[in-house]
Amino acid sequence: MIRPKTIFVSGPRGGGKTRLVDLMVHEAMQTHPHYLRLIPKHGERSPFLQLVRPGAEAALASSQLVVYNAERCFEVIAEALQTLPPGSSPYIVLLEGDGDPCLRYAYPYDRRIFVMPAPSNIYEVFRTPEQAAVALRKVMEDTADFAAEIFGLFDEDQIEQNTGLLTPEGGSPWSWDRQAHQAITVDEGELRNFIESPIGMEIASRIQLQPEYQGLVESDVILVNVGVGATTGVVDEVARRLELLLSRIRSQAQNDGLLFCCDPCERCDPRRVKLFEKLCLMNHALAS
Repeated sequence: MIRPKTIFVSGPRGGGKTRLVDLMVHEAMQTHPHYLRLIPKHGERSPFLQLVRPGAEAALASSQLVVYNAERCFEVIAEALQTLPPGSSPYIVLLEGDGDPCLRYAYPYDRRIFVMPAPSNIYEVFRTPEQAAVALRKVMEDTADFAAEIFGLFDEDQIEQNTGLLTPEGGSPWSWDRQAHQAITVDEGELRNFIESPIGMEIASRIQLQPEYQGLVESDVILVNVGVGATTGVVDEVARRLELLLSRIRSQAQNDGLLFCCDPCERCDPRRVKLFEKLCLMNHALAS
């Protein structure tokens, strides 16, 4: 059976994810994709929108809501994909979810799109310096499974080589076969060495972001949707800081054509034109 190509569209609630999916289906895709809306099981609200635009259903191969919980999201998403009708050629599945950290690594998505509303304050997106310092120290001193939950699964050998950090017993603090709640002992010198290492730079960069926004770091396309949210000059400063942060952990080639600040419904905006050129190229590559 041919494995589907997957596009994960994520970001904070109310950022315009569903609207972008709708526009992308109609304007940037040559085939009819499947659509899965991921909804957390406990204590959550319904998504703001569903694909209700006239003709939207006709543009989709199928559409369904998938309810998950954090403990079983790996299984639930895989099972939902297996229930889709098999295709005879590469077919695309759009998965839309909010900024739940567990979804980021719940499946090996082929492409990722991050959609966020225009912020009214820099610290809606970025942590304050004090918050970032506390979060970094917590990652350094707390359990390895906490770091895995927040930042995904790391290559243990790479971390040992890059950090040189040891548990009190002399072993790697990231070894999953050791006690799950073994604390890490660090001093200021070890902290500096860790931050200057490649993996430390990436974690330090991620930790500058508020939890709902950390998924943008690994995304292929980032949309700051100025059609929703605030209408202040903060957007320009946030975009500048995001570009600076991404330049520290991604190559120049990876950053080219990555961040877009526009209203996806404003067809005359040249920035919107460039966004959809990028989406068309991405979808064409997946479908071929």
